[in-house]
Amino acid sequence: ILVSPDDKESYFAFFVKSQIVDNRTNINEENVADERLLMVCQHNDGSFHLTSPAKFIDLHSPAEFTKPIEPPEVVSKDEVVMWSFDQITMQQFKDTEAHIHKDAEDRKHYLETAFTQIIMDLQIQIQEMQEKVLYGDTKVQEKIIKKQERVSELILKKKNRMDNLQLMSELYPKAPEVLGCAYIVP
Repeated sequence: ILVSPDDKESYFAFFVKSQIVDNRTNINEENVADERLLMVCQHNDGSFHLTSPAKFIDLHSPAEFTKPIEPPEVVSKDEVVMWSFDQITMQQFKDTEAHIHKDAEDRKHYLETAFTQIIMDLQIQIQEMQEKVLYGDTKVQEKIIKKQERVSELILKKKNRMDNLQLMSELYPKAPEVLGCAYIVP
């Protein structure tokens, strides 16, 4: 039970965590693309609304009551999770999907440009070295092989990065998690 100096009626307040995860691998846990901590309020009529978790700062533990307060029967977390999923997580999913899609497209463009430029520079160097071989300089053959290996490494690295961007774009919402609950009284 917590006391609110601002509210006019009592309600349940739930501290809820809502997450959107992607398919990238992470050691021992899911890779979180977006996470929000929220305060979901359930009024006595059963209706829900969302407010900032910063509201918890204004709530105080009861020091002394003039009359005993009996909280109503504890509500099911399932109702809170269902409402939070429909009203919060699905909108969060849409927002995250749009943001991640734009970010991934920007990164793909950057990677394409950067890798293409580096590979082209190496291929120009290889071509110049091959001309030296034609003129009889056999010492550059090892350098040509190393540069060709570097080009192959860069092509593989580019493919891995692009695959990782694809995994980053594959999002799915998790069921919200109720982290805590309090009964708020005016």
